[in-house]
Amino acid sequence: MIKLECQIVCVDAMSDDVFRVRLQAPDVACPYQAGQYVLLELESGEKPAFSLASSPVNWPQLELHVRVMAGNGLSGRVVARMQEGGSISLHVAAGDAVWQAPLDAEIPLIMLAASTGFSQAKSLVETALAEAVPNPIYIYWGAREAADLYWSGLPELWASQHANVHFIPVVSDGLNSDDWQGRTGLVHEAVLADKHDLSRALVWACGSPGMVYAAFDAFTLEGLHKAQIFSDVFAYAPRD
Repeated sequence: MIKLECQIVCVDAMSDDVFRVRLQAPDVACPYQAGQYVLLELESGEKPAFSLASSPVNWPQLELHVRVMAGNGLSGRVVARMQEGGSISLHVAAGDAVWQAPLDAEIPLIMLAASTGFSQAKSLVETALAEAVPNPIYIYWGAREAADLYWSGLPELWASQHANVHFIPVVSDGLNSDDWQGRTGLVHEAVLADKHDLSRALVWACGSPGMVYAAFDAFTLEGLHKAQIFSDVFAYAPRD
């Protein structure tokens, strides 16, 4: 990892609790791959990790999605620091769940995201689109409530512009919402319901350990080999 001093360009509220942070990095060679994350360096000495939502094709512009979580003072401090403007130090980049173009154009690519895990999926999808891969790309974005799909218009746009891109939003509490007409339940269960040939798929799982391991267990039972699923969870929260 290398340390970069980046300029804070702007901080935009995407929802009640999610903020999009845009940064300008120095003009050096791009030091990261799609799917990786960075460590911020706060004045307190804390180094919180955030997935890069930007693709390397946009370098030296960087993007982070920060969710301010109740009971998590660190996330609130990160947003407050970003809103001050100026510059901030980043350690770039970490993570093994990186983009890799498939050799076979028929292999389905499944981006499984929960909450702000969409940021990592965004970097991966934008890189795939920049490379014009012909593979079918399925973006499953799960959230507790419809309002948590804070940028659903973006994958909807991708799907409208690219015939091989499919967007499937899934709301776990949708049955309790009068205005949600889409898919409900757990996001990995939506993948199973759609009957993909998981023995041939590549899966990027972007979310909490609970979500990732639930998907791993269910998908491997349906023929997915463990080498075909990528997630940072396997490194930072390994199971016995």
